[in-house]
Amino acid sequence: MNGIPEAFWCIKAPELLQQLQSTSRGLSDTEAKERLSKLGRNLLKPKKRTGSLTLLLAQFKSPIILILIFAASLSFILHDPTDAIIILSIVIISGFLGFWQERRATDGETYPVEKVVGILPAEMGLSQRTNTLFMGTHVVSGSAKALVVRTGKDTELGKVSERLRLRAPETEFESGVRRFGYFLMEITLILVIGIFAANVLLARPVLDSFLFALALAVGLTPQLLPAIISINLSHGASRMAEQKVIVKRLSSIENFGSMNILCSDKTGTLTEGVVRLHASLDIDGKESEKVLHFAYLNASFETGFTNPIDEAVRSLRQFDLSGYQKLDELPYDFIRKRLSILLFRNGKRIMITKGALLNVLSVCSAAEAPDGALLGIEDVRGQILTHYEELSTKGFRTFANTLKYVFMATSASFGNMFSMAGASLFLPFLPLLPKQILLTNLMTDFPEVTIAGDSVDDEMIQKPRRWNIKFIRNFMLTFGSLSSLFDYLTFGVLILVFHASTEQFRTGWFMESVISACLIVLVIRSRRPFFKSRPGRYLLLASFVIVVCALVMPFSPVGKLFGFTPLAPFFIIIMLVIVGAFIISAEILKRSFYQKVKS
Repeated sequence: MNGIPEAFWCIKAPELLQQLQSTSRGLSDTEAKERLSKLGRNLLKPKKRTGSLTLLLAQFKSPIILILIFAASLSFILHDPTDAIIILSIVIISGFLGFWQERRATDGETYPVEKVVGILPAEMGLSQRTNTLFMGTHVVSGSAKALVVRTGKDTELGKVSERLRLRAPETEFESGVRRFGYFLMEITLILVIGIFAANVLLARPVLDSFLFALALAVGLTPQLLPAIISINLSHGASRMAEQKVIVKRLSSIENFGSMNILCSDKTGTLTEGVVRLHASLDIDGKESEKVLHFAYLNASFETGFTNPIDEAVRSLRQFDLSGYQKLDELPYDFIRKRLSILLFRNGKRIMITKGALLNVLSVCSAAEAPDGALLGIEDVRGQILTHYEELSTKGFRTFANTLKYVFMATSASFGNMFSMAGASLFLPFLPLLPKQILLTNLMTDFPEVTIAGDSVDDEMIQKPRRWNIKFIRNFMLTFGSLSSLFDYLTFGVLILVFHASTEQFRTGWFMESVISACLIVLVIRSRRPFFKSRPGRYLLLASFVIVVCALVMPFSPVGKLFGFTPLAPFFIIIMLVIVGAFIISAEILKRSFYQKVKS
């Protein structure tokens, strides 16, 4: 076996038999047993399956998840299980979403290929070795006597199996999430350590200062990003599954949104091995019943190996075949790249040919115009090729909704946390208690969890989208600064105008921050003016519910548990005016931002 040349497909059968020390009748029982003991059985070593526990733990390895787990651990250590339960619940839910979807994925696609006897050049590519049968394939039709050259891991399938043992390379999307996680980690650590140190220097209680810094860390971390990613990917996987496309790794779905060009052969084997006919066009690029009719005749009478293109033609529409008689057939081959059917009807012979466009055009002398007139092929060749190129270039598209959440989390939410951190340095009390910060963060995140089902503007999917940390940073600084500006305006009104007590200040700040964060979602979710881009039904409903809850909370028993107090109606009106001014300013700033910054 060691003497077999690498390119065995270029050797004639008798010579190959001689080198294999075999005969046309095969091996004797004694020789077969000897080779089995020497070379091993013709089996592949089964791929090590990823256990359920391993797959589950793999969902919790991103930097964002690690930040959340660390924050939860600190909460447990500080005997504050409520905070820890909230954080861990979100982590576990998002992890199980990814685990469940990845465990559902399964294998398998097939496509028939014709095989013929002969020898081929040594440099012939794998897909062009039409004289070679491969391990793992099945015979659809026909019969032949085959010579086994390689077995087990030495086969092409065996080589693929060995490569699949290697860890899959990190996708661009996974790389982007990881880099974004490190970016957030740097900001969070710098800010939280600085605020904790400043509060201690200001002689604030160490434990209170630490809890405040911890709550800020949780508030600065976009807790729902893992869940948003999982829901978006799961939603995409479910929609693709409805079209009978199986996705093995959820992260690969986001790669579709990062692609400039997706290459696939005409058989559709990147999906399920099934082709569906989209259109039948004349030379003007318009739908043609006659073209479809001739295609149907060709597909119905051809008798070669099963062809998914013919199946697609036959399944789209049925025509009456009565009166047609088949006279002859010239099967498809890889030199002519054409298949011709000769039919007889009403005393006339009709030959219908299909195949690769250039090969068909090379044997045409005329083309039929939509009105039935015959035109010289050279007069319309350029027009036909133009239509062909246009059809070939269509095909970009989904990761707008994930980026929406990132923009939301890095604008109003970050702005609020920055403002709170700064206010803690000059106020004689903490702007919000740790539990109030967590409640604020949880309530503002609630509408954003529905972002996976939000509608997407057409312009957001007209070109590929990629993680761009620089763009995200600019977005955060721009809109976060605007949010902080109105936060400090709120602080000024509370302290200088209303002379609010500690409880009143915290209540007013809570209401303003929650309501503004919910409504700003409707602005920054789209590059269009917010009134020209309709949000998803669930996003709109969730935002409305949270706004109502924020207004009612201070007057409810739950509000008292969190340390809130009822406010005068006039103060609430002033807060709503500030929020309205913030929304209008954000809309104006958004227009200017997207004119200057391209992404």
